[in-house]
Amino acid sequence: EKEVDLEKPEAMKKNNKYFQMMAYLYKLQLVLGCIDTSSLEGVEKVVSELLELYNKTLPLQETVEKGERRVGDDFLLIALTIVEYALEQPKFASDKFGLLNLVQLHLIKQGRRNSPYNYDLHLEGCKVGMKHGLSKLVMDCHKDLELKSVQLESFSFPLFNYYWETLKGKKFIEES
Repeated sequence: EKEVDLEKPEAMKKNNKYFQMMAYLYKLQLVLGCIDTSSLEGVEKVVSELLELYNKTLPLQETVEKGERRVGDDFLLIALTIVEYALEQPKFASDKFGLLNLVQLHLIKQGRRNSPYNYDLHLEGCKVGMKHGLSKLVMDCHKDLELKSVQLESFSFPLFNYYWETLKGKKFIEES
């Protein structure tokens, strides 16, 4: 493998294309059902590969401006999708805060920290937070989406039931 030369813009463009192509190939494998989500070992292998690629992309962009996303964000989103598919398997569904759920929460946290303006990661954070009853995560992700009033009217419907049930049943889980 070659080292990324951050001093040369043409090298950065070439590396960006490479990582975009790799993300596309993983997406294609996922859509075609070529990724094993039925075993913990299969999920762990692919998620590790995706995280390795994601970490290699971090030096390509020192900072991310508002409205931008990192080149490697797709690797995290693909990993989140793979974990979600695995959690749909009956053998993993009963383990509320097992390894896969913790991996999912870690991916959300890492992605939101490194790419604070990626709305896809914030939406995933809302979804994962609602699933686990993590109200603070849901509210933080919802706030970070910076929805305008027109968007808020339609986007609030999925969250309304969650907020209502949380308040009504006091299903808050303390987060540190």
